[in-house]
Amino acid sequence: MRPYILLLALTIAGCTTATEMYGPEGERLISIDCTAASGTMAPCYEKAAEVCPAGYRLIERTDTVGAPVITAFAVTHTARRSVVVECK
Repeated sequence: MRPYILLLALTIAGCTTATEMYGPEGERLISIDCTAASGTMAPCYEKAAEVCPAGYRLIERTDTVGAPVITAFAVTHTARRSVVVECK
């Protein structure tokens, strides 16, 4: 069963998405959602460094934990983790 757990963990770890958007003054921003990636903000910042190799400015950070979700296998919490950055 352990290989399946490892495969699931690796699959979830790759679930960081970056979407281009524009701010109110036309500036190019990147919205990065790393909710499914892990229990930390680290994947968000790693993705920001990847899409902005010259550096970035943090515009917004969201890290909220919601109500617990109880299943037959575990008790987890819903979470929302994301950042909005402006590349330099």
